[in-house]
Amino acid sequence: MNRVAVGSLLSLALTVSPLRAQLVNDGATATLANVTNNITGTVTVGTNGSFTLLTLSDNALLTNSAHAVIGRNATATSNEVRLTSGTARWLLGGSLVIGSNGSFNRLTITNGGQVSNVISYLGFNLGSSNNEALVTGTGTFWKNSLDLLVPPSTGAVLTGSGRCI
Repeated sequence: MNRVAVGSLLSLALTVSPLRAQLVNDGATATLANVTNNITGTVTVGTNGSFTLLTLSDNALLTNSAHAVIGRNATATSNEVRLTSGTARWLLGGSLVIGSNGSFNRLTITNGGQVSNVISYLGFNLGSSNNEALVTGTGTFWKNSLDLLVPPSTGAVLTGSGRCI
């Protein structure tokens, strides 16, 4: 806690660090199977690097209390999160951003995988382009409690035969 004197008043300034988790290092690949991960805070896949891949497969449950970002910074391109099994689930307490500043980032949900979040952005900032979500296969779904937002300037693509609700 920092104390800053302002005139004759004493005010307190608190610095709160955001809680972030990076389950796979930039440029690396990780697969979660037969595991439950509960993360307090935000999950990021691809902070600054490219070709980062996180796969959730059989009996994988990832929950996080806040947001998730696939492709955080402008140099974070071609990163991906894949859910490849009917027992793969990702439950977010906040928003999901596919391509915050980066381009060519992707969310792939197949074979009955499930993602649930509040709001999704398929591309976020002006420099973010060509980000994609693929939702395909029987029983596969991506649930957005409020909205799925696709800014027209991002060149984003949403494809597949699964359900996006």
